[in-house]
Amino acid sequence: MADQDVKLYAGARAALEELATDEAWKDTALACASRTNKGPWARQLLRDFTVAGRSLDDLLEYKEIFTGDKIAHFNNLEQKSEIDFGDMLFFDDARDGKYGNCAKVAQMGVCSAHCPDGITTEVWTNALAEFSRLKEAGEGMGTVVDAPGRVPEALPEGLVAASIKMFRDEKNFGFVRVDGVKGDVFFHGSSVASNVALAPGMKVKVRIGVDSRGRRQCDAVEAVDGAGDTLDEVERPIFSMNMPFAGLVAHGVKTLETRNHTMFVPYEGQEVLLHVGRRTYPDGGVHREILGRSLDEAEIDRVTSLPSGFSRGQAVAVVRVGKTELIADESDRCAPEVEAGACATGQAMGRYVTTITDARWLGRGVPMRGQPGVFAARVPRSVL
Repeated sequence: MADQDVKLYAGARAALEELATDEAWKDTALACASRTNKGPWARQLLRDFTVAGRSLDDLLEYKEIFTGDKIAHFNNLEQKSEIDFGDMLFFDDARDGKYGNCAKVAQMGVCSAHCPDGITTEVWTNALAEFSRLKEAGEGMGTVVDAPGRVPEALPEGLVAASIKMFRDEKNFGFVRVDGVKGDVFFHGSSVASNVALAPGMKVKVRIGVDSRGRRQCDAVEAVDGAGDTLDEVERPIFSMNMPFAGLVAHGVKTLETRNHTMFVPYEGQEVLLHVGRRTYPDGGVHREILGRSLDEAEIDRVTSLPSGFSRGQAVAVVRVGKTELIADESDRCAPEVEAGACATGQAMGRYVTTITDARWLGRGVPMRGQPGVFAARVPRSVL
């Protein structure tokens, strides 16, 4: 509802009141351009909002409200109003980048004022002053007028080197560190190429733009062929497990890994390294009871241990990550084949079950510190 659920910015209302009441603006045509997919609702708001005793629907002579882009909106405005682009002044909160409107409209020859916090009195007066200056100087009108005190950050062009800082799979977003750029840069999972490993520390290439509010974001996140690799070392995703379960995975006995989150989903079909933590997971010997359904004690001892030359605190094996499935019903997790694959009871398992296959030992253990989740690690090429 107008003025309750949706409100006009104070600066926008003041500007509209000036346009509606000051004789200096009597020959000025007002218009709106929106690519919302809620057209009927938007038009109803224009009828409900009033400024200086007039509805916005009455105050705005031209209304371009349809999905698409601002180029189509402004082409329609020029055709219907017969006003040249160079005589228009446009206000928008999205400056440039993938979703930016100001830069695109400025390229059409329209003076475009960026208002990242909505139309304020400062933005309004600054935009009018710059519009007048450009006119008097005979300069090109197709420019972006930045909000006072809001100088846009210079962004690197093209694909630039970066590394994954973190990725929240449950929210489908993360952050990267970009060489030469201060602060972390946001990315959404939809911008990530299918072959990118989202492990913290992994090297990637990113194209930086801005979102609809002028904030930095990665418009594209791409893999780097041989990222982090040298003649002697390679960089790979890795996850850590404590004994005895790390040993069971590396021996190929434990073929299901369960968690209460979906950390393995981005790595489906990929080979990742296995690191052995320094602790022992306390399950009260339940894993031995489950293994005892098919193995004798000597074999259980073997598969719950590390071979000679391997120890805790090392990367020890390579495995292939398979599909992750949600098994929400505990009774389904208690199925004998699921418990056998996970080496755990259904009650103790996480709800997300990931298939782990093709386990093979490295040529030797590689000492390193473990980290939560899936992270990036460098290992000698010769051990793979």
